[in-house]
Amino acid sequence: MSAIAYGIDFGTTNSSISIAHADGTVELAPLGSRGETSIPSILYLDPTGNRSVGDLAVRTHLVNGVGHGRLMSSVKAWLTDESFTTTEGPDGRSLSMSDLVAGILMFLKQQADRESGVRCERAVIGRPVVFAGAEGARFEARTALAKERLVQAGRDAGFREVALLDEATAALHGDPIDTGLLLALDFGGGTFDVPIVEATPMKRTVLATHGVAVGGEYFDSLLFDDAVAAQLQLTREHLRDGKRLPVPASIRRMRSLSGTLAMMSDDSALVALERWRGSLPEVSSILLGGHGYAFYRSVEGAKIDLSRADQAEVMFSRPDIKVSAAAHRGRFEELLGPSLALVSEAIDRALDVASVAAADVSHVLRTGGSSRIPAFVRMVEQRFGSHTVHERDVFATVALGLGAHARNLWGS
Repeated sequence: MSAIAYGIDFGTTNSSISIAHADGTVELAPLGSRGETSIPSILYLDPTGNRSVGDLAVRTHLVNGVGHGRLMSSVKAWLTDESFTTTEGPDGRSLSMSDLVAGILMFLKQQADRESGVRCERAVIGRPVVFAGAEGARFEARTALAKERLVQAGRDAGFREVALLDEATAALHGDPIDTGLLLALDFGGGTFDVPIVEATPMKRTVLATHGVAVGGEYFDSLLFDDAVAAQLQLTREHLRDGKRLPVPASIRRMRSLSGTLAMMSDDSALVALERWRGSLPEVSSILLGGHGYAFYRSVEGAKIDLSRADQAEVMFSRPDIKVSAAAHRGRFEELLGPSLALVSEAIDRALDVASVAAADVSHVLRTGGSSRIPAFVRMVEQRFGSHTVHERDVFATVALGLGAHARNLWGS
Protein backbone atom coordinates (compact mmCIF):
# COMPACT_ATOMS: atom_id res chain seq x y z
CA MET A 1 0.00 0.00 0.00
CA SER A 2 1.29 3.43 -0.91
CA ALA A 3 0.96 6.32 1.56
CA ILE A 4 -0.59 9.48 0.16
CA ALA A 5 -0.54 11.63 3.32
CA TYR A 6 -0.16 11.63 7.09
CA GLY A 7 -2.33 12.85 9.93
CA ILE A 8 -0.38 14.24 12.89
CA ASP A 9 -1.86 14.61 16.35
CA PHE A 10 0.76 16.88 17.95
CA GLY A 11 -0.42 17.06 21.54
CA THR A 12 0.59 18.95 24.63
CA THR A 13 1.48 15.72 26.44
CA ASN A 14 1.45 12.98 23.77
CA SER A 15 1.74 12.79 19.98
CA SER A 16 0.92 10.24 17.28
CA ILE A 17 0.79 9.97 13.50
CA SER A 18 -1.49 8.10 11.09
CA ILE A 19 -0.84 6.96 7.53
CA ALA A 20 -3.50 7.47 4.86
CA HIS A 21 -3.07 4.87 2.12
CA ALA A 22 -4.07 5.08 -1.52
CA ASP A 23 -6.61 2.27 -1.04
CA GLY A 24 -8.54 4.45 1.43
CA THR A 25 -7.37 2.82 4.65
CA VAL A 26 -5.87 4.75 7.54
CA GLU A 27 -3.59 3.25 10.19
CA LEU A 28 -1.45 4.44 13.08
CA ALA A 29 2.32 4.26 12.68
CA PRO A 30 4.30 2.46 15.41
CA LEU A 31 6.60 4.89 17.22
CA GLY A 32 8.43 2.83 19.81
CA SER A 33 10.36 -0.40 20.15
CA ARG A 34 7.30 -2.13 21.62
CA GLY A 35 4.95 -0.95 18.90
CA GLU A 36 3.54 2.03 20.81
CA THR A 37 1.45 4.33 18.65
CA SER A 38 1.87 7.43 20.81
CA ILE A 39 4.88 9.03 22.46
CA PRO A 40 5.35 11.76 25.08
CA SER A 41 5.69 15.18 23.41
CA ILE A 42 9.12 15.68 24.95
CA LEU A 43 12.15 17.04 23.10
CA TYR A 44 15.79 16.83 24.17
CA LEU A 45 18.53 18.94 22.60
CA ASP A 46 22.04 17.78 23.39
CA PRO A 47 25.23 19.90 23.34
CA THR A 48 26.26 18.46 19.95
CA GLY A 49 23.04 19.55 18.22
CA ASN A 50 21.35 16.13 18.12
CA ARG A 51 17.66 15.81 19.00
CA SER A 52 15.77 13.04 20.76
CA VAL A 53 12.02 12.68 21.22
CA GLY A 54 9.74 10.90 23.69
CA ASP A 55 11.04 8.39 26.20
CA LEU A 56 14.38 8.33 24.38
CA ALA A 57 14.69 12.05 25.09
CA VAL A 58 14.33 11.38 28.82
CA ARG A 59 16.79 8.48 28.77
CA THR A 60 19.36 10.52 26.83
CA HIS A 61 18.99 13.38 29.28
CA LEU A 62 19.60 11.05 32.21
CA VAL A 63 22.71 9.60 30.54
CA ASN A 64 24.13 13.06 29.80
CA GLY A 65 23.24 14.39 33.26
CA VAL A 66 21.40 17.38 34.65
CA GLY A 67 22.74 20.68 33.31
CA HIS A 68 23.83 19.17 29.99
CA GLY A 69 21.43 19.78 27.14
CA ARG A 70 17.79 20.87 27.34
CA LEU A 71 14.77 18.70 28.04
CA MET A 72 11.45 20.32 27.06
CA SER A 73 7.78 19.37 27.27
CA SER A 74 4.48 21.12 26.48
CA VAL A 75 6.12 22.95 23.56
CA LYS A 76 2.66 23.20 21.99
CA ALA A 77 1.60 25.55 24.81
CA TRP A 78 4.25 28.09 23.67
CA LEU A 79 2.90 28.50 20.14
CA THR A 80 0.97 31.67 21.04
CA ASP A 81 3.83 33.33 22.94
CA GLU A 82 4.45 36.56 21.03
CA SER A 83 7.49 37.38 23.18
CA PHE A 84 9.28 34.21 22.05
CA THR A 85 11.48 34.91 19.06
CA THR A 86 14.43 32.55 19.39
CA THR A 87 16.24 30.62 22.07
CA GLU A 88 19.84 29.47 22.14
CA GLY A 89 20.28 25.72 21.97
CA PRO A 90 22.93 23.84 23.98
CA ASP A 91 25.12 23.80 20.87
CA GLY A 92 24.93 27.60 20.54
CA ARG A 93 22.55 27.65 17.59
CA SER A 94 19.59 30.03 17.55
CA LEU A 95 16.29 28.11 17.48
CA SER A 96 12.85 29.47 16.59
CA MET A 97 9.56 28.14 17.92
CA SER A 98 9.03 26.34 14.61
CA ASP A 99 12.45 24.70 14.98
CA LEU A 100 11.43 23.22 18.35
CA VAL A 101 8.08 21.91 17.12
CA ALA A 102 9.70 20.56 13.96
CA GLY A 103 12.02 18.48 16.13
CA ILE A 104 9.03 16.42 17.27
CA LEU A 105 7.22 16.43 13.91
CA MET A 106 10.36 15.28 12.12
CA PHE A 107 10.64 12.25 14.40
CA LEU A 108 6.99 11.35 13.75
CA LYS A 109 7.54 11.69 9.99
CA GLN A 110 10.65 9.51 10.06
CA GLN A 111 8.79 6.73 11.84
CA ALA A 112 5.82 6.94 9.47
CA ASP A 113 8.13 7.00 6.41
CA ARG A 114 9.85 3.89 7.72
CA GLU A 115 6.52 2.14 8.19
CA SER A 116 5.04 3.22 4.84
CA GLY A 117 8.19 2.77 2.80
CA VAL A 118 7.88 6.19 1.15
CA ARG A 119 8.94 9.75 1.91
CA CYS A 120 5.55 11.34 2.24
CA GLU A 121 5.37 15.13 1.80
CA ARG A 122 1.73 15.84 2.73
CA ALA A 123 0.30 16.13 6.22
CA VAL A 124 -2.75 17.34 8.09
CA ILE A 125 -1.70 18.58 11.52
CA GLY A 126 -4.22 18.84 14.32
CA ARG A 127 -4.72 22.08 16.20
CA PRO A 128 -6.93 23.07 19.13
CA VAL A 129 -9.97 25.26 18.57
CA VAL A 130 -8.52 27.62 21.19
CA PHE A 131 -4.74 27.57 21.55
CA ALA A 132 -3.40 27.76 25.09
CA GLY A 133 -2.36 31.34 25.83
CA ALA A 134 -4.42 32.87 23.02
CA GLU A 135 -7.13 34.26 25.30
CA GLY A 136 -7.50 38.02 25.72
CA ALA A 137 -7.47 41.15 23.63
CA ARG A 138 -4.98 39.75 21.11
CA PHE A 139 -6.79 36.46 20.59
CA GLU A 140 -6.91 36.68 16.79
CA ALA A 141 -3.27 37.72 16.45
CA ARG A 142 -2.03 35.01 18.81
CA THR A 143 -4.14 32.36 17.09
CA ALA A 144 -2.80 33.42 13.68
CA LEU A 145 0.76 33.27 15.04
CA ALA A 146 0.24 29.78 16.44
CA LYS A 147 -1.16 28.52 13.13
CA GLU A 148 1.71 30.10 11.20
CA ARG A 149 4.28 28.48 13.48
CA LEU A 150 2.58 25.10 13.23
CA VAL A 151 2.50 25.18 9.43
CA GLN A 152 6.12 26.34 9.27
CA ALA A 153 7.15 23.54 11.64
CA GLY A 154 5.48 21.05 9.32
CA ARG A 155 7.44 22.40 6.38
CA ASP A 156 10.67 22.40 8.39
CA ALA A 157 9.99 18.76 9.24
CA GLY A 158 9.95 17.88 5.54
CA PHE A 159 6.33 18.26 4.41
CA ARG A 160 5.78 20.14 1.17
CA GLU A 161 2.02 20.48 1.69
CA VAL A 162 0.57 21.16 5.17
CA ALA A 163 -3.05 21.61 6.21
CA LEU A 164 -4.51 22.24 9.67
CA LEU A 165 -7.70 20.84 11.17
CA ASP A 166 -9.05 21.30 14.67
CA GLU A 167 -8.57 18.14 16.70
CA ALA A 168 -12.13 17.68 17.91
CA THR A 169 -13.54 17.86 14.37
CA ALA A 170 -10.87 15.35 13.37
CA ALA A 171 -12.20 13.00 16.04
CA LEU A 172 -15.52 12.98 14.18
CA HIS A 173 -13.96 12.46 10.73
CA GLY A 174 -12.86 8.94 11.46
CA ASP A 175 -16.00 7.92 13.35
CA PRO A 176 -18.31 5.32 11.75
CA ILE A 177 -21.50 7.16 12.77
CA ASP A 178 -22.78 8.68 9.52
CA THR A 179 -26.20 10.14 10.42
CA GLY A 180 -27.34 12.55 13.10
CA LEU A 181 -26.24 15.58 15.06
CA LEU A 182 -22.78 14.76 16.42
CA LEU A 183 -20.94 16.54 19.21
CA ALA A 184 -17.31 15.73 20.04
CA LEU A 185 -15.62 16.47 23.36
CA ASP A 186 -11.84 16.36 22.98
CA PHE A 187 -10.33 16.90 26.43
CA GLY A 188 -6.55 16.56 26.33
CA GLY A 189 -3.43 17.66 28.12
CA GLY A 190 -3.71 21.36 27.31
CA THR A 191 -7.10 22.17 25.81
CA PHE A 192 -10.78 21.22 25.67
CA ASP A 193 -12.48 21.44 22.26
CA VAL A 194 -16.09 20.90 21.20
CA PRO A 195 -17.38 20.89 17.60
CA ILE A 196 -20.96 20.18 16.52
CA VAL A 197 -21.39 18.42 13.19
CA GLU A 198 -24.49 17.55 11.20
CA ALA A 199 -23.90 14.20 9.50
CA THR A 200 -25.72 12.63 6.56
CA PRO A 201 -24.62 9.63 4.49
CA MET A 202 -23.48 12.10 1.81
CA LYS A 203 -21.61 14.76 3.81
CA ARG A 204 -20.75 16.29 7.15
CA THR A 205 -21.31 19.95 7.96
CA VAL A 206 -19.57 21.68 10.86
CA LEU A 207 -22.19 23.85 12.58
CA ALA A 208 -20.02 25.24 15.39
CA THR A 209 -16.73 24.85 17.22
CA HIS A 210 -15.59 26.23 20.53
CA GLY A 211 -12.92 25.51 23.11
CA VAL A 212 -11.06 26.58 26.21
CA ALA A 213 -7.42 26.27 27.28
CA VAL A 214 -7.71 23.88 30.23
CA GLY A 215 -6.44 20.32 30.37
CA GLY A 216 -4.61 17.50 32.04
CA GLU A 217 -1.26 19.13 32.76
CA TYR A 218 -2.96 21.96 34.65
CA PHE A 219 -4.92 19.36 36.62
CA ASP A 220 -1.62 17.66 37.53
CA SER A 221 -0.46 21.01 38.94
CA LEU A 222 -3.63 21.35 41.03
CA LEU A 223 -3.05 17.90 42.50
CA PHE A 224 0.61 18.68 43.16
CA ASP A 225 -0.24 21.94 44.96
CA ASP A 226 -2.91 20.30 47.10
CA ALA A 227 -1.38 16.95 47.98
CA VAL A 228 2.39 17.14 47.48
CA ALA A 229 3.79 20.66 47.81
CA ALA A 230 3.49 20.87 51.60
CA GLN A 231 5.23 17.52 52.10
CA LEU A 232 8.13 18.80 50.01
CA GLN A 233 8.29 21.94 52.19
CA LEU A 234 7.46 24.19 49.24
CA THR A 235 4.56 26.02 50.89
CA ARG A 236 6.23 27.27 54.06
CA GLU A 237 8.78 29.95 54.83
CA HIS A 238 12.32 28.88 55.68
CA LEU A 239 14.97 30.51 57.84
CA ARG A 240 17.60 31.89 55.49
CA ASP A 241 20.39 34.23 56.64
CA GLY A 242 18.44 35.12 59.76
CA LYS A 243 15.20 35.83 57.87
CA ARG A 244 12.12 33.74 57.19
CA LEU A 245 11.73 33.61 53.42
CA PRO A 246 9.30 31.86 51.04
CA VAL A 247 10.62 29.35 48.52
CA PRO A 248 11.72 31.22 45.36
CA ALA A 249 9.36 31.21 42.39
CA SER A 250 12.11 29.64 40.28
CA ILE A 251 11.92 26.50 42.43
CA ARG A 252 8.13 26.48 42.76
CA ARG A 253 7.99 25.92 39.00
CA MET A 254 8.21 22.27 40.01
CA ARG A 255 4.40 22.23 40.20
CA SER A 256 4.14 21.44 36.46
CA LEU A 257 5.93 18.96 34.22
CA SER A 258 7.03 21.66 31.80
CA GLY A 259 8.33 23.76 34.72
CA THR A 260 10.13 20.77 36.19
CA LEU A 261 11.89 19.90 32.94
CA ALA A 262 12.78 23.55 32.34
CA MET A 263 14.42 23.71 35.77
CA MET A 264 16.50 20.62 35.00
CA SER A 265 18.03 22.49 32.05
CA ASP A 266 18.23 25.95 33.67
CA ASP A 267 21.61 26.79 35.20
CA SER A 268 20.20 29.56 37.38
CA ALA A 269 17.51 27.24 38.76
CA LEU A 270 20.11 24.56 39.49
CA VAL A 271 22.23 27.11 41.36
CA ALA A 272 19.15 28.13 43.40
CA LEU A 273 18.48 24.49 44.20
CA GLU A 274 22.04 24.05 45.47
CA ARG A 275 21.61 27.09 47.73
CA TRP A 276 18.34 25.75 49.10
CA ARG A 277 19.44 22.12 49.40
CA GLY A 278 19.54 22.29 53.19
CA SER A 279 15.96 23.57 53.42
CA LEU A 280 14.56 21.50 50.55
CA PRO A 281 16.54 18.25 50.60
CA GLU A 282 14.00 16.09 48.75
CA VAL A 283 13.26 18.70 46.08
CA SER A 284 16.99 19.11 45.47
CA SER A 285 17.52 15.34 45.32
CA ILE A 286 14.64 14.89 42.87
CA LEU A 287 15.80 17.59 40.48
CA LEU A 288 19.57 17.56 40.85
CA GLY A 289 19.49 13.77 40.74
CA GLY A 290 17.73 13.82 37.36
CA HIS A 291 14.49 12.32 38.70
CA GLY A 292 12.18 15.19 37.75
CA TYR A 293 10.40 13.43 34.89
CA ALA A 294 9.92 10.17 36.78
CA PHE A 295 8.65 12.06 39.82
CA TYR A 296 6.13 13.99 37.80
CA ARG A 297 4.88 10.79 36.19
CA SER A 298 4.01 9.62 39.71
CA VAL A 299 1.85 12.74 40.17
CA GLU A 300 0.17 12.15 36.82
CA GLY A 301 -0.30 8.48 37.71
CA ALA A 302 -2.15 9.38 40.91
CA LYS A 303 -4.43 11.70 38.92
CA ILE A 304 -5.22 8.88 36.50
CA ASP A 305 -5.87 6.50 39.41
CA LEU A 306 -8.50 8.93 40.75
CA SER A 307 -10.55 8.21 37.63
CA ARG A 308 -10.78 4.59 38.80
CA ALA A 309 -10.80 4.87 42.59
CA ASP A 310 -11.89 7.22 45.36
CA GLN A 311 -8.34 7.49 46.69
CA ALA A 312 -4.86 7.37 45.20
CA GLU A 313 -1.30 7.96 46.32
CA VAL A 314 1.57 9.94 44.92
CA MET A 315 4.38 7.53 45.70
CA PHE A 316 7.99 8.15 44.78
CA SER A 317 11.03 6.52 46.34
CA ARG A 318 14.73 6.85 45.55
CA PRO A 319 17.84 7.03 47.73
CA ASP A 320 17.35 10.10 49.98
CA ILE A 321 13.81 10.59 48.60
CA LYS A 322 10.60 9.31 50.13
CA VAL A 323 7.35 10.93 49.00
CA SER A 324 4.00 9.43 49.92
CA ALA A 325 0.99 11.74 49.64
CA ALA A 326 -2.67 10.72 49.67
CA ALA A 327 -5.08 12.19 47.10
CA HIS A 328 -8.87 11.96 47.32
CA ARG A 329 -11.30 12.09 44.43
CA GLY A 330 -13.79 14.31 46.28
CA ARG A 331 -11.16 16.91 47.04
CA PHE A 332 -9.72 16.69 43.52
CA GLU A 333 -13.15 17.30 42.03
CA GLU A 334 -13.49 20.40 44.22
CA LEU A 335 -10.25 21.69 42.72
CA LEU A 336 -11.51 20.92 39.21
CA GLY A 337 -14.75 22.85 39.75
CA PRO A 338 -13.69 26.17 38.14
CA SER A 339 -12.15 24.39 35.14
CA LEU A 340 -15.21 22.21 34.57
CA ALA A 341 -17.35 25.34 34.73
CA LEU A 342 -15.30 26.76 31.84
CA VAL A 343 -15.77 23.50 29.96
CA SER A 344 -19.53 23.67 30.52
CA GLU A 345 -19.58 27.23 29.22
CA ALA A 346 -17.69 26.15 26.09
CA ILE A 347 -20.30 23.47 25.42
CA ASP A 348 -23.09 26.02 25.92
CA ARG A 349 -21.38 28.41 23.52
CA ALA A 350 -21.07 25.75 20.82
CA LEU A 351 -24.74 24.79 21.20
CA ASP A 352 -25.78 28.44 20.98
CA VAL A 353 -23.73 29.10 17.85
CA ALA A 354 -25.15 25.97 16.20
CA SER A 355 -28.67 27.01 17.30
CA VAL A 356 -29.39 23.56 18.73
CA ALA A 357 -30.35 22.24 22.15
CA ALA A 358 -28.72 19.44 24.09
CA ALA A 359 -31.79 17.28 23.43
CA ASP A 360 -31.20 17.62 19.66
CA VAL A 361 -27.76 15.94 19.86
CA SER A 362 -27.94 12.29 18.85
CA HIS A 363 -24.35 11.23 19.54
CA VAL A 364 -21.73 12.62 21.93
CA LEU A 365 -18.18 11.35 21.40
CA ARG A 366 -15.65 11.95 24.13
CA THR A 367 -11.93 11.44 23.70
CA GLY A 368 -8.64 12.59 25.23
CA GLY A 369 -7.14 11.57 28.56
CA SER A 370 -9.02 14.16 30.61
CA SER A 371 -12.35 12.98 29.20
CA ARG A 372 -12.18 10.03 31.62
CA ILE A 373 -12.37 12.22 34.72
CA PRO A 374 -15.51 10.99 36.54
CA ALA A 375 -16.80 14.49 37.31
CA PHE A 376 -16.58 15.38 33.62
CA VAL A 377 -18.28 12.13 32.58
CA ARG A 378 -21.14 12.78 35.03
CA MET A 379 -21.55 16.34 33.78
CA VAL A 380 -21.76 15.20 30.16
CA GLU A 381 -24.13 12.30 30.82
CA GLN A 382 -26.45 14.45 32.94
CA ARG A 383 -26.66 17.01 30.16
CA PHE A 384 -27.00 14.76 27.13
CA GLY A 385 -28.12 11.42 28.57
CA SER A 386 -25.85 8.46 29.13
CA HIS A 387 -27.34 6.63 26.13
CA THR A 388 -25.95 9.26 23.72
CA VAL A 389 -22.40 9.37 25.12
CA HIS A 390 -19.71 7.16 23.55
CA GLU A 391 -16.05 6.95 24.56
CA ARG A 392 -13.43 6.77 21.85
CA ASP A 393 -9.79 5.71 22.06
CA VAL A 394 -7.82 8.33 23.99
CA PHE A 395 -4.72 8.32 21.81
CA ALA A 396 -5.91 7.00 18.43
CA THR A 397 -9.14 8.81 17.60
CA VAL A 398 -7.79 12.23 16.65
CA ALA A 399 -4.79 10.92 14.70
CA LEU A 400 -6.99 8.53 12.69
CA GLY A 401 -9.47 11.33 12.01
CA LEU A 402 -6.68 13.60 10.79
CA GLY A 403 -5.52 10.80 8.51
CA ALA A 404 -9.06 10.36 7.19
CA HIS A 405 -9.20 14.09 6.43
CA ALA A 406 -5.81 13.87 4.69
CA ARG A 407 -7.14 10.98 2.59
CA ASN A 408 -10.15 13.11 1.59
CA LEU A 409 -7.91 16.07 0.71
CA TRP A 410 -5.35 14.26 -1.41
CA GLY A 411 -6.85 10.89 -2.30
CA SER A 412 -7.67 10.18 -5.91
